[in-house]
Amino acid sequence: MDTYSDTAHRTTSSDINHEADTLCDSEPDPRPCAPYQGTENESYMPHPTSPGKTQELLAYIFFFILGSSFLLPWNSMLVSTTYFGSRLAGHRFQFNYMNWITVVFTIANVIFVSRATSTQQYIKHPMNRITLSLLLITSLSVILLISTRYTTFDPDWFFGFLILVTIAEALGSSYLQTSVIGLSAWFGSTYLQAILSGQGAIGVLVSVVQLLVNIKELDSPSDPSNPDGAARHTRQSSFVFFGLCTGFCLLTLVCFAVLLKLPIYKLAMKRKHAARKAHHDGPPGCEDSVERPLLSSSVDGLSDDSFHLPVPTGPKLRVVERKIRLLGLSIFYNFFITLAVFPSITGFILSSHDPDHAHIGSLMTTSNGSRFLDNWYKPTIFISLHFVIFNMGDVFGRVLPQLFVGFSQRLVHKKSILYALSALRTVFIPLFLVCNVDYSSIVLIRSDLIYLIILTCFSISNGYLSSLIMVAGVVEPSLEADEVDVAATCMSFYLTSGLAAGSLISFGVKALVFIL
Repeated sequence: MDTYSDTAHRTTSSDINHEADTLCDSEPDPRPCAPYQGTENESYMPHPTSPGKTQELLAYIFFFILGSSFLLPWNSMLVSTTYFGSRLAGHRFQFNYMNWITVVFTIANVIFVSRATSTQQYIKHPMNRITLSLLLITSLSVILLISTRYTTFDPDWFFGFLILVTIAEALGSSYLQTSVIGLSAWFGSTYLQAILSGQGAIGVLVSVVQLLVNIKELDSPSDPSNPDGAARHTRQSSFVFFGLCTGFCLLTLVCFAVLLKLPIYKLAMKRKHAARKAHHDGPPGCEDSVERPLLSSSVDGLSDDSFHLPVPTGPKLRVVERKIRLLGLSIFYNFFITLAVFPSITGFILSSHDPDHAHIGSLMTTSNGSRFLDNWYKPTIFISLHFVIFNMGDVFGRVLPQLFVGFSQRLVHKKSILYALSALRTVFIPLFLVCNVDYSSIVLIRSDLIYLIILTCFSISNGYLSSLIMVAGVVEPSLEADEVDVAATCMSFYLTSGLAAGSLISFGVKALVFIL
């Protein structure tokens, strides 16, 4: 699930700049006006004391970690299915609490991202916004960590608590995302790529950590006759997991504090202020341009020709939206299908090989041995494994355009095929519904292998199609040279809307499990 749209989530962010360069050999765009040749223009030239390779590497690592922190709240909520399920056992929302988490997070994310984006340019101290967002996310991780130490927790209170935490996580994630991406723009596209790579990596990392923690807990002795044994082990594994999440949040805060002290940061800020001053002092005819080094690969590579990007206006936005509308609807539908079943349905599909036939919320954690192969079918392991497979498949799908450049390039220029492939993903909804969904009365696919193959195809197609469609949107031939940024914004809006709509429809899809 991907938001910058990943704005929103992972889910789902692809490196548009890198993939567009890989898939398309476009000629340099003509600029509407020449660079201003006043004295301020000298600020754009390479700084005489350029940052060293060590500083650039450190900055890249720090932006990678900051990018990971965007989606840490989302992913940590997703993979905590077993813990939340055990807390809500017997509650009326026991079987659709993931629907509520998904829809609340995605809708809140859309609202907060819109607000954060609209106010970003008026903030005098954006670094304070990043720090406060990180502190909020860290505090919420600590709160979830503390909640695992309570033996009993009223399900009604816990559900309300879960919704409030989800809204707060969306708040912190949204403001952190917009602020850090805005900061990276002044360092160069290389550091934007670091953020996007971090977004993809955190989903895999979080799901793998949760899987390893659950496997470790299987080695703990438990009495099968004790009804509180399974819940105790679930709380313990969740305590370790949220403890690691808290540690990562603290690491991110430290990395950001170090980044602010690096000379490369000061150099980027100098060029930011120089660019803004040049914009205000520029000659008539260039008032509609903004100096932003988004097109350069690093702080060192900034040149005069890199900066003239238009300010989107209302009419311009509507004109561009019409040009990429079908592609926008395709990316919308791609993520609509993904969120319709993941994780509200897939997170409740159990192994057909479990002899205990355990249900969500009453999970048996006794081990048949100390090895993963002896216990992979148990719900605590099988559900965690499904998150790992999805996240790895999604990341692999996003890498595929760079592995099969020629084939991917042909698909990018054949939009009708992209439309058809996006529509074909509808088949995944009935396929997942007839798998071994918990409490489902219609189970036609009883093979775990077939289910995992379907899940793999589902995740790879999500990552691959989203990357191709996003690239197709920014290289649309009908776009003018100064319309590409607006097109990317429109595509991101469609993607985010697809995430929100998919999370809403997931309620109806989940209801089919009990109706059929």
